Amino acid sequence: MKDLKNLAKKKGLIYLKDSDGSKKLCKFIECGHEIELHLSSPGKSKCSICYESELRKIAASRGLEYLGHGNKNKKQTLRRYKFKKCGHEIERPQNEIKKSKPYCTICFEKKLEDEAKKAGLKIIKSGKSSDFKLYQCLECNYQKEISTSSVRNKNFKCDSCFENKLNNEAQNYGLKIVGKGKDKNSRMYEFLDCGHQQSIQLGKVRRGVLECKTCQLEQFRVDAVKVGLTLKEQGDTRGYYIYECNKCFNKQQISTSHVRNKEFKCQSCFENDRKQEVMELGLIWIRDVETGIGEFKFDSCGHIKTMRWWDIRQSIIICNECEETSYALPSYVYLLLISVDGFEFLKFGYSKNIKHRVRQYRLVDGSSWKEIKKVKFKTGLEAKRFESNIHSKYSKKKLNQKRMKEILMLSGWNECYPLDMRDVLLKELANLGNK
Repeated sequence: MKDLKNLAKKKGLIYLKDSDGSKKLCKFIECGHEIELHLSSPGKSKCSICYESELRKIAASRGLEYLGHGNKNKKQTLRRYKFKKCGHEIERPQNEIKKSKPYCTICFEKKLEDEAKKAGLKIIKSGKSSDFKLYQCLECNYQKEISTSSVRNKNFKCDSCFENKLNNEAQNYGLKIVGKGKDKNSRMYEFLDCGHQQSIQLGKVRRGVLECKTCQLEQFRVDAVKVGLTLKEQGDTRGYYIYECNKCFNKQQISTSHVRNKEFKCQSCFENDRKQEVMELGLIWIRDVETGIGEFKFDSCGHIKTMRWWDIRQSIIICNECEETSYALPSYVYLLLISVDGFEFLKFGYSKNIKHRVRQYRLVDGSSWKEIKKVKFKTGLEAKRFESNIHSKYSKKKLNQKRMKEILMLSGWNECYPLDMRDVLLKELANLGNK
């Protein structure tokens, strides 16, 4: 008996009496609860009543209700719990609830299904890891593994629907997707009207900001040919190309819009034309002093003078040392016939040198002209006054200046008349005779 009491004391118990078989009825020293057990089993005994009470307290702190023993697995008996919030039951190892607060997998799966539905998806099965699911798009039935957080935050896109959207956007602007672009935000598109292919950003297609670069380059080449240039290569600035002048073979960088609108000049030809221009007026160009102003030598007297190019083109030329102006020298009033692409019209003006004056018009390529009649005046001043009177008298008969600027690109566009004015103007000249 004494041995049983000592053995029970070592196990934290008080021996009470023998029970069925070899079991003994004992009482826990600490809590007073009774237990039947074999005293020969090793280690201290644990009060199941106190332990169950502890599990209930822990469960309550985790939002659970402790239900008791559950099924047995290979290692231990599981414990049954019920979520107070939803009423769903779970079975967990007895120590797991102590370590962490569980979540209801049924409610969690329901939450994932609701999130999927809001995003236009349906869960098919679990994915490659716990935070991935295989989803199916409700619109097109396309399936893809996506993280549950991406679906929750709608930070995803259905690849199939996205490609269909891109195809529709392309079709709206006469395009077809034929492959991958140069990056993830681009696609290789084919222009349906010309067949050329080009990598274009998706956003530009969506906004309709489109232009076939191949066709555009071909148009640049056509524009260049029209103004006597040959497009050679891309320039170092956007919108600029290197062009070669077909007349002098000089190369220079010009904006494509300037070529299209004929708002450019070949520097080499310009210099040569200027030299020839002043030479026909009896001048020799020495150098440019500043913009629009040059230094010139009079061929007849050898005197040097600084003059504006504008004055020279208007024949306002005077040697201060010789004091002889273009207004004081003999001049002509003339009537010309100008033709371009089947269109003909009259040009009425005055000049000391008619050929030089025509050069100053800078007629568009393909134009031709011929002299119908000219009348010589003793001075340029008399010729100018007569010409001004004619233009004032028949101002309402003049041709549209905007149209004429396309042909006479530098000057003279406000002095043009239709062909039915030919007899009228010839009569005015015939009434003069030689002055």
